[in-house]
Amino acid sequence: MSYLRFAGFARDDRSHCSIGMFQIAYQLVKPELEFYLRTEIRSCLDWFNKNLPPPARVCRPSHRRYAICWFQPTAQQEIAMARRMVVAIEEAGVPMRTLRTTRPGYIVHRDPQQIVAIPFNPC
Repeated sequence: MSYLRFAGFARDDRSHCSIGMFQIAYQLVKPELEFYLRTEIRSCLDWFNKNLPPPARVCRPSHRRYAICWFQPTAQQEIAMARRMVVAIEEAGVPMRTLRTTRPGYIVHRDPQQIVAIPFNPC
């Protein structure tokens, strides 16, 4: 089973992995961003807020390592919306990439749409 993640190229200091699309999207949604891009990204974020339950855990305090989220391969609707948001993020000038893995790390949360895993190694 291959999990899917959309990320930028900059690293996140907490997870030691590439910054994910949600962090990037929230950083971009500011008044100075062109209106149509801000509206598109905000629309995608609103959809995710309504349709994708937030994971219960993103950090294991005993390890001080932050976990990252991956889409389950069966989450077709969520992946389609993520691709739509990635297009808008890239149009706003932030290069993105699609990451796939069969070994996401130590899984701390799983639901039908996503997993949350503490990476075995920096990603």
